[in-house]
Amino acid sequence: MIILEEHNRDVIDKLFANKSIHDAEHFEWKSQLRYEKEAENGNENMMRIICSQLNFETDYGYEYQGNNGRLVVT
Repeated sequence: MIILEEHNRDVIDKLFANKSIHDAEHFEWKSQLRYEKEAENGNENMMRIICSQLNFETDYGYEYQGNNGRLVVT
């Protein structure tokens, strides 16, 4: 978990250092895997998680996440 958090920190640092990124539509930002929470059908008690990257969007459904014990983020 520490390795993944370090990777996330490094990505944010890189994006922040890139002064050409001015909005959420920039490729460098959209190419990152993002998770968003939104109300399902306008009901605040029913939330869904959306995974998005570039122009792809899908609901998070507790899919197999791979080997969480990995040592290297590729």
